[in-house]
Amino acid sequence: MAYDKITEEYDQNGALTKTTKERQIRKTFWYWLQLLIIPAVLAFGAIGFSIKQNSDSLNLNNSQYTQSLHIAATATLRISIAHWINSKQQYCKRILTTYRICSLIIIC
Repeated sequence: MAYDKITEEYDQNGALTKTTKERQIRKTFWYWLQLLIIPAVLAFGAIGFSIKQNSDSLNLNNSQYTQSLHIAATATLRISIAHWINSKQQYCKRILTTYRICSLIIIC
Protein backbone atom coordinates (compact mmCIF):
# COMPACT_ATOMS: atom_id res chain seq x y z
CA MET A 1 0.00 0.00 0.00
CA ALA A 2 2.06 2.84 -1.24
CA TYR A 3 1.63 5.85 -3.38
CA ASP A 4 4.09 7.84 -5.45
CA LYS A 5 5.06 11.44 -4.91
CA ILE A 6 6.14 13.07 -8.16
CA THR A 7 8.29 16.20 -8.01
CA GLU A 8 8.98 18.17 -11.18
CA GLU A 9 11.64 20.85 -11.47
CA TYR A 10 11.67 23.55 -14.17
CA ASP A 11 14.35 25.91 -15.41
CA GLN A 12 14.04 29.68 -15.81
CA ASN A 13 12.44 29.32 -19.24
CA GLY A 14 9.73 27.00 -17.91
CA ALA A 15 11.15 23.84 -19.48
CA LEU A 16 10.99 20.61 -17.46
CA THR A 17 14.49 19.71 -16.27
CA LYS A 18 14.01 16.99 -13.70
CA THR A 19 11.27 14.62 -12.54
CA THR A 20 11.62 12.76 -9.25
CA LYS A 21 9.41 9.93 -8.02
CA GLU A 22 9.35 9.05 -4.36
CA ARG A 23 7.59 6.01 -3.08
CA GLN A 24 5.63 6.96 0.04
CA ILE A 25 4.60 4.15 2.35
CA ARG A 26 1.06 4.38 3.60
CA LYS A 27 0.46 4.49 7.30
CA THR A 28 -0.63 1.07 8.51
CA PHE A 29 -2.97 0.09 11.28
CA TRP A 30 0.02 -0.77 13.46
CA TYR A 31 1.48 2.72 12.93
CA TRP A 32 -1.74 4.39 14.06
CA LEU A 33 -2.05 1.95 16.94
CA GLN A 34 1.44 2.90 18.17
CA LEU A 35 0.37 6.54 18.17
CA LEU A 36 -2.48 5.59 20.52
CA ILE A 37 -0.51 3.23 22.78
CA ILE A 38 1.88 5.84 24.21
CA PRO A 39 -0.83 8.31 25.36
CA ALA A 40 -2.92 5.43 26.73
CA VAL A 41 0.01 4.09 28.77
CA LEU A 42 0.76 7.59 30.09
CA ALA A 43 -2.91 8.15 30.98
CA PHE A 44 -3.20 4.81 32.80
CA GLY A 45 0.08 5.51 34.60
CA ALA A 46 -1.19 8.90 35.76
CA ILE A 47 -4.51 7.41 36.88
CA GLY A 48 -2.74 4.59 38.75
CA PHE A 49 -0.40 7.06 40.44
CA SER A 50 -3.35 9.23 41.47
CA ILE A 51 -5.19 6.23 42.94
CA LYS A 52 -2.08 5.20 44.89
CA GLN A 53 -1.62 8.75 46.24
CA ASN A 54 -5.26 8.91 47.34
CA SER A 55 -4.97 5.52 49.04
CA ASP A 56 -1.80 6.55 50.89
CA SER A 57 -3.40 9.84 51.95
CA LEU A 58 -6.48 8.02 53.26
CA ASN A 59 -4.34 5.56 55.22
CA LEU A 60 -2.35 8.44 56.72
CA ASN A 61 -5.56 10.27 57.70
CA ASN A 62 -6.93 7.11 59.35
CA SER A 63 -3.67 6.64 61.24
CA GLN A 64 -3.68 10.26 62.43
CA TYR A 65 -7.34 9.96 63.49
CA THR A 66 -6.61 6.79 65.49
CA GLN A 67 -3.62 8.43 67.13
CA SER A 68 -5.70 11.50 68.03
CA LEU A 69 -8.36 9.28 69.61
CA HIS A 70 -5.69 7.48 71.62
CA ILE A 71 -4.22 10.78 72.84
CA ALA A 72 -7.67 12.08 73.79
CA ALA A 73 -8.54 8.86 75.66
CA THR A 74 -5.24 8.96 77.52
CA ALA A 75 -5.73 12.62 78.49
CA THR A 76 -9.28 11.92 79.69
CA LEU A 77 -8.06 8.99 81.77
CA ARG A 78 -5.29 11.09 83.33
CA ILE A 79 -7.76 13.84 84.21
CA SER A 80 -10.17 11.29 85.72
CA ILE A 81 -7.40 9.74 87.81
CA ALA A 82 -6.25 13.19 88.96
CA HIS A 83 -9.80 14.06 90.05
CA TRP A 84 -10.14 10.73 91.85
CA ILE A 85 -6.83 11.21 93.66
CA ASN A 86 -7.81 14.79 94.57
CA SER A 87 -11.15 13.63 95.97
CA LYS A 88 -9.39 10.91 98.01
CA GLN A 89 -6.90 13.46 99.33
CA GLN A 90 -9.75 15.73 100.38
CA TYR A 91 -11.44 12.77 102.11
CA CYS A 92 -8.21 11.84 103.88
CA LYS A 93 -7.70 15.45 104.99
CA ARG A 94 -11.22 15.52 106.44
CA ILE A 95 -10.64 12.25 108.31
CA LEU A 96 -7.27 13.47 109.59
CA THR A 97 -8.78 16.76 110.70
CA THR A 98 -11.62 14.92 112.43
CA TYR A 99 -9.10 12.60 114.10
CA ARG A 100 -7.05 15.56 115.33
CA ILE A 101 -10.13 17.31 116.68
CA CYS A 102 -11.23 14.11 118.44
CA SER A 103 -7.72 13.65 119.84
CA LEU A 104 -7.72 17.18 121.20
CA ILE A 105 -11.12 16.70 122.73
CA ILE A 106 -10.06 13.45 124.38
CA ILE A 107 -6.81 14.91 125.68
CA CYS A 108 -8.54 17.92 127.17
